[in-house]
Amino acid sequence: MAAARALASAGVRTVVFEASDRVGGRLATWRAEPGLVFDAGATLIAPAGAEFRSFLEGLPEGSRPERIERWIAPHEGLRVLPGDPARNASARYAFPQGNQELAEVLAVGLEVRFGARVEWLDRMDGGVGVRGERFDAAVLAVPGPQALELLETMGERRPIRPDGYRSCLSVALGYPMDAPDLPWFALIDPDQRHPLGWLSLESRKVSGRAPAGWAAVVAQLSARASSDWYEVDDDAIVERTAGFVGRLFGRGWDAPKVSRVVRWRHSQPELSAMFESVNRPGSTVMVAGDGVTKGRVEYAYESGRRVAALLLEGRNGHGG
Repeated sequence: MAAARALASAGVRTVVFEASDRVGGRLATWRAEPGLVFDAGATLIAPAGAEFRSFLEGLPEGSRPERIERWIAPHEGLRVLPGDPARNASARYAFPQGNQELAEVLAVGLEVRFGARVEWLDRMDGGVGVRGERFDAAVLAVPGPQALELLETMGERRPIRPDGYRSCLSVALGYPMDAPDLPWFALIDPDQRHPLGWLSLESRKVSGRAPAGWAAVVAQLSARASSDWYEVDDDAIVERTAGFVGRLFGRGWDAPKVSRVVRWRHSQPELSAMFESVNRPGSTVMVAGDGVTKGRVEYAYESGRRVAALLLEGRNGHGG
């Protein structure tokens, strides 16, 4: 989305092919009655670079994310430990109506074709064929293994890792009770030894996540637990996960009234390829996303902007 927006802003016609019925990919928000909002994918945004921070600050009032004031605490076997003040000093943000709003803001004014899965690419008259239509260039903004498969349909090979992605089970839980008023909004197991790798009190993260008397929680299981339980049915996953929440918060927290399990087969890369080794100047196919950078929202945004800059350089170098 960042690449498409940058290209469109430079006067280049762009088309976004989206396999699902929404934009955002793993920037995924689930909304449920009675007014619960869960980030089932990326739970926070931490703008490390000045360009991304400037973009967020420049969004219209009412479409900007809120700064998360509470901090992240580590846990060891569900025993909460003191947080690191230095690490918690970093600014973190989330959109009140869900982090998917970032992708939706980027998509404004763009031509997005939903339900348009791309399974192969063709060489077509010096350009790239996508679903039978010719384009001067294409940007692959999918997990590394999927980008590699698409490149191979054109007979191209790039130094992208075919494996090395962690799976993640993300479990959204809603409760008819207020969330505990704690100094932290999230727990993390730094060693990822416990099945509960991450817990976010969504209704304590930023405003607008739950009505009064309700709590919204997102639990993301560790890579090992996600792999072991990936094919387990939803009810069993919810029961096990809610059991961990109950051990943390007490009676009633092991019995959510609202629940959903979201499965991410390619959640986070263990190792990524170098952007420069994958994206060569002059190429008609570029790769953006966590296959060529770290698995965080701000790095995905920056990779899209870098890809757009390379394509614009090539375009301008050939007379426009």
